[in-house]
Amino acid sequence: MKIILNVLMVTSLISIGINIYNINIMSIVLSGFVFVLLICVKNLLNKVTFYETQFEMIYDNIQIAINKMREIDKSGAFEADDVVGKIFRKLCTIVESMSSIFKMGDN
Repeated sequence: MKIILNVLMVTSLISIGINIYNINIMSIVLSGFVFVLLICVKNLLNKVTFYETQFEMIYDNIQIAINKMREIDKSGAFEADDVVGKIFRKLCTIVESMSSIFKMGDN
C-alpha cells in the first residue's frame, strides 16, 4: 500500500514537472528533521522522568518526617496552636496536596 502511494505521488509530481532529485533532497531534509525531533522528545521524556522521581522522593521524605514527628509526639504537642503546631499543620497540608497530585497522575 505504501509503495503504491509513493509511486502515485512520484508520478503525479513528475507530471507536474517536479524533478525526482528535488524529492530526494526534500525527503532527506525531512528525515533529518524528524530525527532531530525524536532526539528532542527523548531528552524531554528523560527530564520528566527525572523530575517525577525527585518529586516522589521529596514526597516520601516529607511523609516519613511527619510520621516520625507523630511517633515522637504522642501527646500532641506538635499539633498544638503554637509556631511548631503551625509548621506541623503546613507540612501535613503539603503532604495532602502532594498525595492528591499523585492520585490525579495515576488516572
